[in-house]
Amino acid sequence: MKNNNVTVAAVLFFIFINTSYFLENLLGVWVMPLTIFAFIIFLLLFVVLLTQTAKAINEKFQSKDRNLVVGLLAVVIGLTIVKPSGLIDYDEMDGNDVLIARREGISECIILIKLKADGHFVKKASCFSTDRYTGDYAVKNDTIWFSNCSKTNGSFYEYGILKEQNDTTKLIMKYGANDTLPSLRLYLEKNELSINTVTRPRP
Repeated sequence: MKNNNVTVAAVLFFIFINTSYFLENLLGVWVMPLTIFAFIIFLLLFVVLLTQTAKAINEKFQSKDRNLVVGLLAVVIGLTIVKPSGLIDYDEMDGNDVLIARREGISECIILIKLKADGHFVKKASCFSTDRYTGDYAVKNDTIWFSNCSKTNGSFYEYGILKEQNDTTKLIMKYGANDTLPSLRLYLEKNELSINTVTRPRP
């Protein structure tokens, strides 16, 4: 790879990594192939870093252009290893998690629900593509009511029930009026609802 091509590839790769949080919903089914492609680019950039570093050492770092490329690659690759999801943790900026529930299926498909301390929730479903839902919730006893979902399409869960089963607490999601549809069972990884949650009256 020529130095100009390496520089462009490194910058585009860095931009992709640091904007993936916003892109994953827009890319849809392209998330998986683009992620694989980005990983291949990462490996290529790493190989280029090793070869360019070896050449720079042989030249006793006399080439300014090569030194700049080595420096850029070292920064991009180093930051990617330390912060693979990007420099900014956007999920953390959404607020403190008071409940985290997860379900994993075949092919590493994951459904993740996070309830935030300020009364809103985030649901992510990742498989061959990624869908992200946001909205509000309110808690009453062992029931969590969901409202104002950003992506309803007439089929988002109306409420979830916290239930103890076999010494494990599960969040069982229900469709309400459409209860003939199958419920979704998620396993709790964190639950601090009774301590910090800001609840809202059900609309």
